[in-house]
Amino acid sequence: MAQVVVHVGGHDYRLACRDGEEARLEKLGQYLDRKAEDLQQSLGQVTETRLLLMSAILVVDELLELRERQASDEEGQDEAAQAAQPSAAQQMDMVGVNPDQVDHVISQTIDAVATITQNLKDAAA
Repeated sequence: MAQVVVHVGGHDYRLACRDGEEARLEKLGQYLDRKAEDLQQSLGQVTETRLLLMSAILVVDELLELRERQASDEEGQDEAAQAAQPSAAQQMDMVGVNPDQVDHVISQTIDAVATITQNLKDAAA
């Protein structure tokens, strides 16, 4: 199992991933970091936990919006048009985004936020 250090919101996080997925995880981390930077610029100084949570929510919102659009598009198309046009998930795969990996990274992010939150609570106690 490989490990990658991902820089998000001014902090480094060591994450585990399958061998060969290091570059992908780094790319996803960079995307999340850009979201965090945008939030910091618009909101000002926020706690690390809140920044990670809000960044993750923005990314999940984008993912759900894509999935909802895909479902809506599929409802409006007949079977022949669907067969001729790749699905949104296939299009994501074509540009190097694997929906399963996104789900995995989101799960890891949620777990990391929960751990950070618990650590902050423990430190405050």
